[in-house]
Amino acid sequence: EAGAIVPGEGIDIALAIDISSSMSQKFSRDESRLDATKNVIREFIKSRKDDRVGIVVFQEDALALSPPSLDYSALDKMVADLEPGLLPRDGTGIGVGLGTALNMLQDSVAASRVVVLLTDGMENGDGISPQSAADLASSLKIRVYTIGILSDTPTSPGFGGGLDKDLLVAIAERTGAVYFEAANPGELDAVYTEIGSLERSRIGRASFETFTEWSPAFAIAAAGLIALELILRGTVLRRSPA
Repeated sequence: EAGAIVPGEGIDIALAIDISSSMSQKFSRDESRLDATKNVIREFIKSRKDDRVGIVVFQEDALALSPPSLDYSALDKMVADLEPGLLPRDGTGIGVGLGTALNMLQDSVAASRVVVLLTDGMENGDGISPQSAADLASSLKIRVYTIGILSDTPTSPGFGGGLDKDLLVAIAERTGAVYFEAANPGELDAVYTEIGSLERSRIGRASFETFTEWSPAFAIAAAGLIALELILRGTVLRRSPA
């Protein structure tokens, strides 16, 4: 066994954001689900200090828009410009979205590594399964907070029925994190604030981790396989839009 000192400051956060067409549905009187999400995330980014933030968006496929960065102004503009349909195929690829976020964080040496994955749908992608991605996150010791977007009235489209809560709970629990739900912009803002507080409380002091030499090797190998699949899906295996 070997020991490693983990720095006591700084969080690397990958924000994985569902931009499928259902995110265009109303979330409040004046905002769509995506517009409300963008506003909340922009405030979340502005409130960071010494935390690097990366951006991943997903529909059926996923796209890494920015690796973890301290350039909060650039990140703010990137989030402000998000629109549904940025990727060619609509759908909800939770597994590929999470896998892309994990690839973004696997080489990080930050004190805390976190994915915050937000969606309003159910997995219907044909790539990496969410369960396999959650297993990899656990191996890499990356916590995955999941957020389910709900409509706030039973008559609204997507009220609960379009969301796979059990899957999102399982992903969060598998990685030592928490699942949240939000039915309006105020609740969503409170969720991101709580996630920031939870992670900040974890790294108030330097921590000492003991680990075996084999565990990182297995995690790196698994991450490499997912990285290869993501590359192939974006190149030779990519299908033309219908």
